[in-house]
Amino acid sequence: MYNQIYNNNYNPNRNKNRPNGKKYVQTKLNFGQKPLDNYEDDPTLLDYNFGNIMLSQNELNVSDELKTHLHYIRIPYYENNNPEKLNEKKYNIIKEALTKFPIRNCNAFQYALLKYHTELSENDNSLLNNLRLYEKRYSDEAKYFFIEILPFIIEQALKLPEYLTKPIPLLGKYMNIAITFNKLQVISLLANQFLCIFTEENNKLYHTPECSFLGIFSTPKSTVDSSVEKIRSVVHYFDKMRKRSIDSLKSELLTFQRVSLKEKSLPDWINSSMNICNVIIDKGRNIEECENMLQVDFANSYLGGGVLRTGCVQEEIRFVITPELFVSMIFTQKLDNLETAFIIGAERVSKFKGYGRSFKFNGDHNDCYIKYDKWNRKSTEIVALDATHYSPSLKKYIQFSTKETIREMNKLYVGFKNNELSNLSEGSYIATGNWGCGAYNGDLELKAMLQVLVASITEKNICYCPFDKVEFADRLGVVVHSLKTHNVTTDLLYKLIRSYNTEVIFKHVNHNSPPKISLFDYILGTLQYN
Repeated sequence: MYNQIYNNNYNPNRNKNRPNGKKYVQTKLNFGQKPLDNYEDDPTLLDYNFGNIMLSQNELNVSDELKTHLHYIRIPYYENNNPEKLNEKKYNIIKEALTKFPIRNCNAFQYALLKYHTELSENDNSLLNNLRLYEKRYSDEAKYFFIEILPFIIEQALKLPEYLTKPIPLLGKYMNIAITFNKLQVISLLANQFLCIFTEENNKLYHTPECSFLGIFSTPKSTVDSSVEKIRSVVHYFDKMRKRSIDSLKSELLTFQRVSLKEKSLPDWINSSMNICNVIIDKGRNIEECENMLQVDFANSYLGGGVLRTGCVQEEIRFVITPELFVSMIFTQKLDNLETAFIIGAERVSKFKGYGRSFKFNGDHNDCYIKYDKWNRKSTEIVALDATHYSPSLKKYIQFSTKETIREMNKLYVGFKNNELSNLSEGSYIATGNWGCGAYNGDLELKAMLQVLVASITEKNICYCPFDKVEFADRLGVVVHSLKTHNVTTDLLYKLIRSYNTEVIFKHVNHNSPPKISLFDYILGTLQYN
């Protein structure tokens, strides 16, 4: 239930006033807002390709015609009606709050925060309670953080107007668009998130995720151990970055991309015939350890899911150990069914152990072995794919229906097909695993077969990392071997899935009972007798 609430049902508007009248800390920050512009979805945007906008070079390299379709992210110390112009009054309020006096502990940090977030209350016991627990539990680390690392974070946050002289376009619904930043710009954006300088304005206007770290620092009612460990990992990132040269940080690039498809671009699933792809079962690695592969983020439609609250499952952990991913939350609108997001070049900095409530930061991870591509991006490519969330009751078997399987295959296709900004070779492997399962209540066998089917259609291969589902992984290997032995093609596999729904699922669930035979058993039995 914990993961279901805080990851998969993530809703950016759910933390409203609570019934007992006590004011709990919110991640809704409202510093100096002006009336919001009107924003409406525009399906005609699918007709355009906005290309890769090189903010790394402070260029808005988009034609004048396409610029008329862009919306820009609001940064609190820029003018709302002119996103390239600094609002010196707002900027100076934040700068004075963060630099007038040394910030050597949580009390001093709270004092500064309240200067530019006057809607927060110093009498709220939950304000910064996780940061205080970090200070208490890891006193030596926290002392080092306040004295050595926080000044660097503040410095980098306040240098954003110097580093980024063009506004940040929204990666919005129906858009094919990418933004490339240099690493120094990403550090500065993340520093602004960490210092809670971003407000709810973009979230309200554009349906982007909330992106302030206040939700990690503060949890209503009680502290959360995993949030403390998240803080440790992000602090470690800043500590690593402050020890690198400015020139190296400027030269390294990261790309954040949104891909949207028209329905007419999708395969005809029942008539698309391709051989089944290769599937490697890798029980010894996690997805993030599979280099030179496209790595799947089991995403929420709001990127990051519950990472800035108490969520701590696959997507949230990936963000925490690779903190540059947090920046995607600033400008990526909620994903629709035929959309996905790619992040290319993000650096993993932390090891971890545990999962969910047991998650712990486990020291430094050095990915110096990761090569750079021709753009000087680390060759780590991540694709965010949001699966459908199902009820844990018998209603979950609706996922076997034609409508639901097509939705999931379409989503996978958008993420698996060739990406013009990727440097992965043709026929490369996709590192994935129990996508859409766990708290999402997806069926392991169905989701695995759908991933194999779509990878085959897109002429990719699968590296399946089963996490703790070792016995299931062995069964998957048997099924894939049988499919290949019997020369089953993708159209036949899809027909097997559909016939399982009509012959098994429909019959049993209509009588309020779970199916008596699994999809794998049905496939193996059908192949054996045909």
